[in-house]
Amino acid sequence: MISLCLGLLISIWVAGIAIFSVQNAAPVALKFLLFESIQMPLGVLLALIASLSLLVTLLLPLLIRLTSSRANDDANEQDWV
Repeated sequence: MISLCLGLLISIWVAGIAIFSVQNAAPVALKFLLFESIQMPLGVLLALIASLSLLVTLLLPLLIRLTSSRANDDANEQDWV
């Protein structure tokens, strides 16, 4: 049941991005501090940013778990010395 709801939510989200990208085909450039991206359609830029944020959201807990396990291993090694 949960996977069905999650699949439905993701499909609605992808359809929304597709509709948004078709309606906003004007090229834009992302500007951050001194950096500026190449000109690309707003929908494509939105899809890239959403995909990048999903990857970071998936990988961040793994990195936190990895660093905390290393810190615990270092603490355990110091107890033996």
